[in-house]
Amino acid sequence: MNSESKRIPVKSEYKGKVKTVKSGTEYFYKIHHFDSTGNDTAIYTYGNGNQLLTKATNKFDLNGYLLSSETFTVSTKIIYYTVCTYSEDWTERNETYSSSHVAAKYDDRQFVQDIKGNLLGEYVLKGDQKVFMNKYTYDSSNHLILTNEFSEGCNITYTNDEHGNPVTAKYDYPKEKKSDTKTMTYVYDSSGNWIEKVVKNANGDIETKETSAIEYY
Repeated sequence: MNSESKRIPVKSEYKGKVKTVKSGTEYFYKIHHFDSTGNDTAIYTYGNGNQLLTKATNKFDLNGYLLSSETFTVSTKIIYYTVCTYSEDWTERNETYSSSHVAAKYDDRQFVQDIKGNLLGEYVLKGDQKVFMNKYTYDSSNHLILTNEFSEGCNITYTNDEHGNPVTAKYDYPKEKKSDTKTMTYVYDSSGNWIEKVVKNANGDIETKETSAIEYY
């Protein structure tokens, strides 16, 4: 990382000194492990019947920048390995390895953030060309209010509660000339992290209900 750069690691979505987070539904959930400085060092995903699906380990430098990430898929024994390099922005090289640890393919992605740690955009690098994937816009409180998903042809507009979590999300698909709206409600703990999240569709039907069990240092 350029020592003169003012950029900071991408901010965590959690408040307080979080140690572990188990979040999801009864059929699919993730367990995150954080070190004492807030780095997300290990992530395990589980499916139906508490079956382990993937396990990921992340390595960070002393300033909290992600250096590398390795994700192992249990069923296929395929390893996805990511290496990050930094300048004013940062680039991730995503490599896919077979069970024999032979590199099968890779792609490079570049991420742009502001000096507050907000992620502004994602590109896929194809030779000398940048292909825009996603663009993010924030309000004056650094809460996400708009996502432009160029790969999906979708624009998502958010309204947020006082904790910065979206309570409505409007999905607009310009090419298809259609839109959809979802609403979210939350239950929070004393640190301001949600421990229950309910997502409803435009008809008011529950689509998902997630819980989050958080352990603090």
